Amino acid sequence: MIEFTLSRVTMLACGIILMSAVVLPVMHGYDSMEDDGMTSLADGVSLMLDSFWDSKADAVCIRGWELLPDPSCSLTIDGPYVTLHKDGREYTSLIGHRSGDCAAISYNDVFEVTRDGDLLRVVPQ
Repeated sequence: MIEFTLSRVTMLACGIILMSAVVLPVMHGYDSMEDDGMTSLADGVSLMLDSFWDSKADAVCIRGWELLPDPSCSLTIDGPYVTLHKDGREYTSLIGHRSGDCAAISYNDVFEVTRDGDLLRVVPQ
């Protein structure tokens, strides 16, 4: 009877070790996919601002809820940098033309981006 109990305890310990060996790489893979997605989002915002500069439009309206994936995210446009913030992590991308002011955009904010000489002006609505 004791051999049966010891074999089950050993099997349980081996199962826990095997599960931890599988779960950790899978969790790391999901974190890596989220980081890639956030980096792509920051690059997409930079591309949108560069496309606006090259267009003939006078202004573009940025709505936080249309850009950001959830309310825990925010976006900062400061000089040539576009930085996406989520859960203490930062994802940075560059824009072709500098922003004149530092603007922080949260999920519920609406901003207007206009040209001002060689600078982009980001003004809250």
